[in-house]
Formats: sequence, C-alpha cells, structure tokens
Amino acid sequence: ATETLDTDGDGAGDNADAFPSDATETLATDGDGVGDNADAFPSDATETLDTDGDGVGDNADVLDSFNLLSIEASAGATKTAVFTWESASEESGITYTVCKKDIVQDNNCDILTSVVDGDNTAILLGNLYKAAGAEYFILASKDSQLQLSNEVSIDNTELNAMIGFLKASSPEKDAKFGHTVVLSSDGDTLAVGAPYENSDSVVSSGAVYIYSQTEGVWSLSQRLDASYDNPSSNTASRIKSGALFGSSLSLSGDGKVLAVGSNKEGASVSRYGAAYVFSESSGDWSFKQRLEAENQEHNADFGQSVSLTEDGKWLAVGAYKEDKAASNSGAVYVFSENAGAWTQSQSLSPSEPGGTNYFGYSVSFSGDGSTLAVGAYGESSIAGAVYVFSTSDYTTSQRLDAGSYAESYAYFGRDVSLSEGGKTLAVGADGENSNGSDAGAVYVFSESGGVWSSPGRIVASNGESYDSFGNSVSLSGDGNTLVVGAYREDGTDNGVSQVPSADQSSDAYGAAYVYSFISETWSEQAYLKSLQTDSTSAFGISVSTNGESTVVGAYREAVDDKTEAGAAYVF
Repeated sequence: ATETLDTDGDGAGDNADAFPSDATETLATDGDGVGDNADAFPSDATETLDTDGDGVGDNADVLDSFNLLSIEASAGATKTAVFTWESASEESGITYTVCKKDIVQDNNCDILTSVVDGDNTAILLGNLYKAAGAEYFILASKDSQLQLSNEVSIDNTELNAMIGFLKASSPEKDAKFGHTVVLSSDGDTLAVGAPYENSDSVVSSGAVYIYSQTEGVWSLSQRLDASYDNPSSNTASRIKSGALFGSSLSLSGDGKVLAVGSNKEGASVSRYGAAYVFSESSGDWSFKQRLEAENQEHNADFGQSVSLTEDGKWLAVGAYKEDKAASNSGAVYVFSENAGAWTQSQSLSPSEPGGTNYFGYSVSFSGDGSTLAVGAYGESSIAGAVYVFSTSDYTTSQRLDAGSYAESYAYFGRDVSLSEGGKTLAVGADGENSNGSDAGAVYVFSESGGVWSSPGRIVASNGESYDSFGNSVSLSGDGNTLVVGAYREDGTDNGVSQVPSADQSSDAYGAAYVYSFISETWSEQAYLKSLQTDSTSAFGISVSTNGESTVVGAYREAVDDKTEAGAAYVF
C-alpha cells in the first residue's frame, strides 16, 4: 500500500528509492546525494571518490598518483644512480623514500634513502650486478597516507655508465697498470699495481697507485715507487730496471697499511726480490720498511706474492723460486710488526719439497691471522697443491689438492683466497682441462674442527678452452661472495650482465665471474666485462672484492692510444 510506482524498473518502489529515475541506484546511505553503488565511501558524507585507489577519499587525500621518471648514472661518481620523480602533492612535508623492490619487506620496499619535499636524489649502490634486473620505485608518505610510484629498472646503458674506470695519471705503453689490484675491507681504499711502468725513466721498475673513495668518487691519493728518502744506505732509493715494483699487493682491512712486492729487484744476475711496507696517516703515504729474505738467493722471486692480516700486523711473502729445499721448490716468509719495526718470524717450506714446486707463488692470510694458505701450483707435475697452516705454531699444515680432478698442468694453487675467519678457502686451477683445454676451474674448501672438507668445484657456465678461469680469485670477508678472473675468456659482451655471453668470438678479451653462497651452493650471479672493445685487454688478470664492491684489472688494455698501458674497473 506504500508503493504504486517503480519508474526506473529496478524493483524498488519510487517512495523507497532514493533514485527513482536511476535503475543503478536505490540508496544514498550517507545522504550525500551520491548512490551507494557509485560512492567509494557510502557511509561518509564528506567523501565520494578515491581516484588513486589508496583507500583515502579525494577530499582528505593529500597524495596524488605520481611517477618515477628516470634512473640515470651520476656524471661524477662511480656506482651512483640519480633517481628523479614527479611530485606527489602540492603540499609540503612529503617524504619520498627510494625503494628497491623486495617482496619480503613492508610495502615491498627495501629502503635505500629518503628525502623530504625533493624530486631527485643520488644513491651510491652496492655491487652493480645486484642492481641489474632489480626494480625500483618511490614511496611517498605523509602522516599515515602512502602512495607508490610506478616501478623502473635501470637501463643497461646507464648501469654500465656507473662502472668506475681507473688509469695511471700518465699512462705509459706496456706499463701494465692493473696487473694487480687490492681493495680494503671497508671499500674506501684501492691500490693498483703497474709493475712495468718506467719510474724515473728506469725500464720496468714499477709503480703503485693508491686511490681513496668518498661518496662514490675515486680520487688518486698517491703514486708510490721504490724511491724514498731515508738516510740509511741500506734503504736508499731502489729504483732498478726490471724490478717490477707492484707485482703483488696487499692492504690491511682499514686501508692504512700497504705491502708491495718487487719480485725481480736486485742486480741483473741476482733478482732475489724484495717487499716494501707503507702506511697512511692523514691522507699521506710514507715508506716504512724494505724486507728481504734472511738468506737471499739468486732469482728466488721473493715478493712474488704478499698478504697482510686485517690489522696490518702480520705479512706473508712468497719466494716461489727459492732453492733451499730443492730447485725452485719455493718458500714463504712471515713477518710481524712491533712498534713500527718489521721482523721475520717464520720461514716455511713445503712438507714434500721437490723441484719446481713453486711453493709461495700465491699466499693468503685469513683476515684474523689464524690461518695461512700457500699455493704450490708446480707440485706433482704441475697438477698443483695448496698448504694450509695454522698460525698458532706453523709446525703442521694440511695439504689440499683437486682430488679426483687432479691432472698434470692444472695449476691448482695459481691463486688462493681465505675468508676473514679462515673457514673458507678458494683455490684457482686455471689450467684444468675438464671444461676444455686450459678452461680452468675453482675449488672452494670449508673448514670445521680443523679438517678441510672435500671441495666444491666451480666452472664457468660458458667456459671453453683457453679461458684460464681461476687465474685470479677473491673471497669477501664473510666468505659468501667469490669473484673469479678468466683473463683469456673471449665473450663479446661489455660491462655488467647477469648471464655470461654465448658469443665467444672475441680474442682473449677476458672476464670476471661473481658467485654467491646461497643455500649451501655456489650460484653464478654476474658476468663482468671491460667497457672497451680491445681484444687484448686481459680483463680479469686480477680481482678483489669486499662483498659490496668488486675491482678487476685489465693490464693489457689500450689507454689513450698506449698499448698495454692497462686499466682497472670498479663494479
């Protein structure tokens, strides 16, 4: 009896229908004149629309939809990205958080940095390979309101533009800058060896370049060679032809102590070798001491390898051609520092001495100094071996080899790298043939209770003959990141890639591979290449990583039209 008409035919009588001429609506619960079906807030008379779909009505919402416009390389800083976005509001006090997408984080946001009322910011990224393929967005917020931008990945061209490129201050032909590289644990100091540079016009006397990093900008701190001012005749300038100062390098964890090998130093008929120690104070590097073996031998190559502990108090020096035990059997000398003076504390030889063992070709102290690894790639018909010493007494060692993969001319022990706590060891075997002649491999051992486990074996996913994968290796301090050089690899890619090149048509271009230890397995994460197209760059001849930055030497790269002047790259 209360209804006689249903004008819009929606089944609700006109008397009960708030919209008798609109079949799509019958109610306006909040009395705002907008039907409940069309009203985003049917119980709130002050709001009807939620244009951006964030759950906040347009009248109360101070945040509008907006876009992340671009991610570009900084013009002046390495590994630095400049993010630019639109404003999300006409009001002030808006916080913009730059996010790397991570679905396990709140709002999927792994926070990189935040700014207030800005529309751009520069961010120093970690390892560049981690940025490849990642998605980024901006999270705008005020009070309890949030608004997310679109998601953007970094273009590969921009990513490659973030790679740091270092060269000698005055590049020389055949100087081989990048023959050796070492990065401090804190990532702020980098040393690069140029052992064939002509210091004071003395041929192949060698030099070392030290760089420091502040907010992504790498600056040359100092150039070092064997010339220094010391009144003692025993430590006068040692610039000698063919000395190869810079043939090996090691930095303390804080980058304030540097050891330099000069393995061909001496008269032309002796070449017994030497090592130098420098230290930094207030930005200035000064010479501290020149070290020799207690019993010098002709052509012992003392200084072929050097390794400092994290605190810079202990130093191991390899003399891989020393003849004390047998011809070219090799030796390692351990020095300690006390009150600024370095003295020899140990002399080590292989437990199974033999001719051409080359014990000491590579050495690595664990950061904490508890463990010392020594490569002897010439042992057992150049199959190679590694000796691991506990530094508590040095009287016992454990001999490691490639196990069932052992073969002549594998060069197991070409390079070695220990983690900070001495629990993980990487060993390069760049002559191994299982992936092709001289394709190479890397073995990773772990220690528990004084026993070193059977190794995990790593080969390049795109490996082929003559790559020399494993000619250089570097572990991060935590032992979870491994970088491997393959200086004769011939893939055609440039810069940073997540997948190694299938096109292997270049000529000894070189590469470096990055692995992460995830779920008890070493997984290939990145494939690094030079930015140049020089087919003889030998990129990967040396590598160094702290887990957040990776440095790779390319000692044959042409720079400023100088062939084999050499370069180094920071990723």
